[in-house]
Amino acid sequence: MPMSKTWSCTQSHIVDPMS
Repeated sequence: MPMSKTWSCTQSHIVDPMS
């Protein structure tokens, strides 16, 4: 998921809790 790595730095704890 390359796209996840883009927002992960800012929404990692909000939109990516299961990752």
